[in-house]
Amino acid sequence: MHSTLSGKTVLNDNDSNGFVEFEIEPNECLNVSGQVGGTNEDHFLKFKFQTDQTCIPPFVQDFNSLLTYQND
Repeated sequence: MHSTLSGKTVLNDNDSNGFVEFEIEPNECLNVSGQVGGTNEDHFLKFKFQTDQTCIPPFVQDFNSLLTYQND
């Protein structure tokens, strides 16, 4: 997505219907939306915001660090 400035992807939670969705619009704005926690739980949070594509590389780096930490 970062190299082509187009596309859409979704990260789904395996334990609930929670998710995070990323979509780049033609004007290169990045829409981020999602839900933390499942709708079958007492509490859950839906969110939506717009940012620019410069947040993608740090996000990928942080996500890779998290995965590396989980495997240690």
